[in-house]
Amino acid sequence: SNECSKLFPTVKYLNDYSISSNIWSFDYQFRQTGYIELKINIQNLLKQSFEQKTYLTVSNLVCERPILLIDNRKFNFYDPVEIRRKETFTILTTTQLQCLSSVLNIKRWRLYEIDPKTGNNIREIDIRNLPNSNKSDIEIKSNTLPYGLFKFVYTVQMFHLNQDLSMFRSELDHFVKIIPSGLVVQSLNFGLKEFRVGINQAFELDPNANSFDLDKLVSIRSLNFKFYCKVIDNG
Repeated sequence: SNECSKLFPTVKYLNDYSISSNIWSFDYQFRQTGYIELKINIQNLLKQSFEQKTYLTVSNLVCERPILLIDNRKFNFYDPVEIRRKETFTILTTTQLQCLSSVLNIKRWRLYEIDPKTGNNIREIDIRNLPNSNKSDIEIKSNTLPYGLFKFVYTVQMFHLNQDLSMFRSELDHFVKIIPSGLVVQSLNFGLKEFRVGINQAFELDPNANSFDLDKLVSIRSLNFKFYCKVIDNG
């Protein structure tokens, strides 16, 4: 600690680093409020070093930053939850506030289209017109989003009229991949799978008229169908 005290004279060290307990204590009074990154660089006599980071919220209020949870959260862009485009889905969250003062909390959802190769943001999609974009849980109606990879970001900001609470802000992200729902191919009216006809009786198979895309994006008449025939019962 003597050497460290020379390098950082404003920090009060409570004891030397203990190899047996792996504990190194120091005391420091922060002179400004905010969300602070505390970075600790350690180097031994062999010039081996490592860096450790932690984050602190410094405030005049006895509060903690909001604790956020997203149900079944997918936090890696390469492992998103897959949802068919025809499905309506809801992202559920839990928010815990720990503060001795009465404060408000402002909730907000943001949505980004993501590059599936790099995980980088391609563009932000404006979802402020959704009725629950400022609620804890957000619902996305069927056939709303195009195919692709998306990142939902949930933010909670604590607010007080007479206090600066800008440091009491937390956010979580959640990755969702919208995939095709598929085609329903039908050759007969009303979804019939089989029927009987007599000898020399005509019938018509028309998949263009009876098939449909569950996502309502593909024109069935733009598709080509091939027919195959085999005998399965001579009776």
